[in-house]
Amino acid sequence: MQKTYEINLVSEHKKDLEDFLLAMGINHFVSASSDDLDVSEGMGDDTIEAMLSQQESALPLTLYFSELSEVTSFEERLKAFPYPFSVTKRTYPSHLWQQAWEPEEESYSCPPFYVEMNPDESSQPSDERILMTSYGAFGSGQHATTKAILSLLIQVSQDLGRESLLDVGTGTGILTIAAKRLGYRTVVATDIDEKAILSAQRNIEQNQVEVTLLFESLPENDGRQFDCIVCNILPPVLDHLLPELKARLRPGGRLLVAGISEANRGQTLSVAEQNGFSVDREQNVRAWVAVSLAIS
Repeated sequence: MQKTYEINLVSEHKKDLEDFLLAMGINHFVSASSDDLDVSEGMGDDTIEAMLSQQESALPLTLYFSELSEVTSFEERLKAFPYPFSVTKRTYPSHLWQQAWEPEEESYSCPPFYVEMNPDESSQPSDERILMTSYGAFGSGQHATTKAILSLLIQVSQDLGRESLLDVGTGTGILTIAAKRLGYRTVVATDIDEKAILSAQRNIEQNQVEVTLLFESLPENDGRQFDCIVCNILPPVLDHLLPELKARLRPGGRLLVAGISEANRGQTLSVAEQNGFSVDREQNVRAWVAVSLAIS
């Protein structure tokens, strides 16, 4: 089985580290995102970008390798960097990074909603029409896993109280917007990717809904619980978050998870069961699975 090797580097001398990597001929690194910036409703793009810039030195650099020998060679060369830094590493089966993007599909129906992709100026949002502009962040609605969890959210919400919903890893915000259309009074959305935050902010505004958007992985654990939590992220990240998600789920509520391929469904559900969840129902779209979980 092919593997993907992830290396995260953090240093107070981040700019020097970037220059060092470039001098090594390595330009395939990316900046991860901080967990401690709250984005308030109506905050402009310039303000958000300025706040992100203030925290730039604290953001890790992330690199991905496909061969263990490449990791070993990189770590040896990294020893020459003259300033202190920390390293964390993770390994994933490569198939987890498949995103099966569907560029041929644009607008589509998911009753009671019609999702209009990349609308023009004449398009207007409504209770049944969700306007989505793709700004490059995952979750625009064109991916099979997004469609699966959107369909599941519609089904499950018929049987839930709709006081509150938490959208973890909101992407471009489609599930957040759908939740407001379905009647959830309070909706909180989070993401740790700055591109996703900017995309979600713009889509929330063009759909004229009111939500709380946070630039962090999860809201503060202050005892608040939600009727429904939706989480469309990759299994390794989901596995890590399950205990925290359970703590934030109201008794009788549902945790909806996606980003799961048929190949890794069994492993993901096994970890969920170990954390005290049982399967309530499932939705499958083109071999991508969304699952509704209840606390056992």
